[in-house]
Amino acid sequence: MPLDASLTLLPRYSVMLLTFAAIWLVPVKLSVRGLLTMAGLLWMMGGVSLMVIASQRLVSVWPETSLMVMMAVVAGAVLIGVAKGATVLSKAASRNIARLQAVTEPLPMRQVYELRSWILIAVMIGLSLVLNLLDAIPVLARGGVGLGIGLALFVSSIRYIRALAANRPPSVMPS
Repeated sequence: MPLDASLTLLPRYSVMLLTFAAIWLVPVKLSVRGLLTMAGLLWMMGGVSLMVIASQRLVSVWPETSLMVMMAVVAGAVLIGVAKGATVLSKAASRNIARLQAVTEPLPMRQVYELRSWILIAVMIGLSLVLNLLDAIPVLARGGVGLGIGLALFVSSIRYIRALAANRPPSVMPS
């Protein structure tokens, strides 16, 4: 990968690393509702970010890719992403929601996810960075995989929205 292309990765990964560092280093404690909100937003923002990056990749190879191949990649990514989001990642989100709802006092932001989840996130970010820097996988495939994973994260983030809606304090009715 040319140096100028790898430099375009710096802002993307800098934001991820700064967010990761802030969550771990800022000594703020959050209530259950705050932790659920943060967990859901991180899950959803990660999914949206991946879908945007993947879409940019797919658009970049559009001129030299046939319509049928592009449609197959996008359809496959959507099917796999929705299925994975509705099953595997939704179960992971549900486990995290149950863990957070069992909390009785405010916790540090870093406890929004379990340690093993943070390690998995760090490994996935690192793997993504290495694959992008080495340019080891064709752009079309990276776009399809990113779209599927992003959609799976987005679909499963709906669990957090539902949990927040179910635990919403009753609204005050005007007299």
